[in-house]
Amino acid sequence: MKSGKLCRTLFLCIAICSIVMQGCSRDNFKNFNAKSPTEPEESSAWSETEADNYNQYVQKTWIVKSFFEEGYDFSSFTFDKIENGVIEGKFSTRMIFLPDYYYYLEDGAHHLGALTGQIEDGKAVCEFSDKKGDKGHIIMDFLGADEIEATIVYDEMADIYKDKLTEGTFLFSPFNINDIPGFEKLEEHSFEVDLNSWGRVQFTTGKIFGWRRVPLVAYLTNDDGDILYSFEVHLTHNINLAAISVQDVNNDGLKDVITIYRVADDVVTQPGMVILQKEDGSFYENRELNQELYDFGCNKTISDIVQFLKNKHNIGE
Repeated sequence: MKSGKLCRTLFLCIAICSIVMQGCSRDNFKNFNAKSPTEPEESSAWSETEADNYNQYVQKTWIVKSFFEEGYDFSSFTFDKIENGVIEGKFSTRMIFLPDYYYYLEDGAHHLGALTGQIEDGKAVCEFSDKKGDKGHIIMDFLGADEIEATIVYDEMADIYKDKLTEGTFLFSPFNINDIPGFEKLEEHSFEVDLNSWGRVQFTTGKIFGWRRVPLVAYLTNDDGDILYSFEVHLTHNINLAAISVQDVNNDGLKDVITIYRVADDVVTQPGMVILQKEDGSFYENRELNQELYDFGCNKTISDIVQFLKNKHNIGE
């Protein structure tokens, strides 16, 4: 037990020394915990050019480049925002971070957690923690628009999956739909949409072949196919997508998602579903609403669902 802690301590020291040699001061790293990650010093205010430069890293899901080649047991992360040098994001200690509402409920996956930090002199010094008790630090070097070098060091490791946690220096790149083995895009149900706080994005649907059960998947992506949001938890397997629409169905100013499923040429038992958008840009399934659509038989077409919801919310034409 003591030898394990000693190894991690030595690894942390080596990582820090490496970053120091590359221009990131030891004092900055030592004093990181004394600084508030949400209250940057006035002197750290960025120029407009710096803000634009780091915005290109936001919302993407960053995975180890060799993730699909070396056994899947790698960390991943996303930046929710980077402002005035302050980083706020999410970190996964053992799998691809899937930006989806359900993963962050209280009973959600325990290997997902928070990422906070600051950027100084082009280097990011961050700390992370997850629901099962893992804690650590990450030192990041932004090498280019599609590449981040990150050194990961654990300060505390929970017992669960302890042998699966990876420390070291890795190259990260954006998680892209073309990285997914067996993914085939459904061109007829994929389109560009202006989606509130997400801005202009691609709504990309597809199937993942090569498994006994063929998942139907949907993502928000940028023009390059980098995944910004996943709807996988809302969708099902071994079924076809008959229609999909993105529009505001409950008059709250936020665009929602309507899906219609089919098996072969027949509409399935409960084909229509509405996935509502929240103010923070995440989406959730209102099961009571979808059950109501089913009970009234108004879930067979997009127009049936839209008309039912207009009547329910007294929305005029």
